[in-house]
Amino acid sequence: MSIIPLDIGSISINHIFLGIIFILFVLSVKKLKKIVFNSLLIAFAAVLFPILMNAVFGLPLSIDGTSIIFYMTVGLGAYFLYLFSKSVYVTLGIAEKVASPITRRMKSAGAKKRDVKIDKIIKQKEDEDKLKKIIKDQEKRKQKTKKDDDYVELKDDEEEERGSENIIRGNE
Repeated sequence: MSIIPLDIGSISINHIFLGIIFILFVLSVKKLKKIVFNSLLIAFAAVLFPILMNAVFGLPLSIDGTSIIFYMTVGLGAYFLYLFSKSVYVTLGIAEKVASPITRRMKSAGAKKRDVKIDKIIKQKEDEDKLKKIIKDQEKRKQKTKKDDDYVELKDDEEEERGSENIIRGNE
C-alpha cells in the first residue's frame, strides 16, 4: 500500500483553516473534560453504592473488589450507552432538519393526490346522501296522499238498492 503524501506546510499557512481547527480542538477538549468528570463522578457513586446499601439500608451486598468493579462497569456502561443514544438522537435531529425541505416537497405532492381522492369520495358520499334524502321525501309524500279507502262515500237510498255502476267502491 502506498501512503498518500500530505503537504502540511501549505495547509498550515492558511490562517482560516488553523482558526477552525483551533476552535474544534477547544470545543472537543471542553466536551472531553465534561465526559471525564461525569465518568469519575459515576465511578465514585458506583463504589459508594454497595457500601451505602449495606450501612444505611442493611442490604446484604458484597463489598469485595469484584463487586465494586462490577458496579463501576455497569455505571460507566450505562453512562456511555446514554452518551451514544444521545449522539444518535442529535444526529437524527440534524438529519431531519437538513432533509425536511426535500420531504416536505415530496409530502406535498402526495398530499395533493390524496386530497383530490378524498374530495372525490366526499362528493360521492354527499351525492348518495342527497339521493337517499330525495327518495325518503318521495316515500313520505306517497304516504301522505290519501288512499281511496280513506274517502267516505255518500249514497242515497236509490243507489244502495240498485247498486249504481258509476260509484267505485274500494272493497270490491
